[in-house]
Amino acid sequence: MVPSRQLAATISPAINPRAVAGAALADFGEGAADLVKNAAKASAKHASEHPIMTAAIVGGVLVAVAPQLLVTLALNAAGFSANGVAAGSIAAGAQSSIGNVAAGSAFATLQSAGAGGAGATVVNGIISTAGASVAGVASGAKFLSSRFKTKL
Repeated sequence: MVPSRQLAATISPAINPRAVAGAALADFGEGAADLVKNAAKASAKHASEHPIMTAAIVGGVLVAVAPQLLVTLALNAAGFSANGVAAGSIAAGAQSSIGNVAAGSAFATLQSAGAGGAGATVVNGIISTAGASVAGVASGAKFLSSRFKTKL
């Protein structure tokens, strides 16, 4: 018998019926903690055996959940900033080759996203979908490799 159940058995349920329920809840908590520990160990083992697959799944999920982190970094690196196109950047080079930028074009959407405007929603949605796709493909590949006993 589990220690919490032994304690509950010694307390009369007629005097304190909550003791039995509390003991059952304690047993559930102990079982849940064991499940979490086992899952963490299995995840760590899988990650060490399949580092590229793990990176693809984790990275894809992170990008899907928080695309604005990646988008902001990438747009700023390309030269799309809150103050407009940065001089001497990739974006400036693209703009000079385009000439007059049409409203609603890809360049205009990227500049809007860089400035934190409505384009950010569009770009974040596209990047989020791409991240979810990467995680899904990596997870599917892992499933299929385990199903057909091939190592990826």
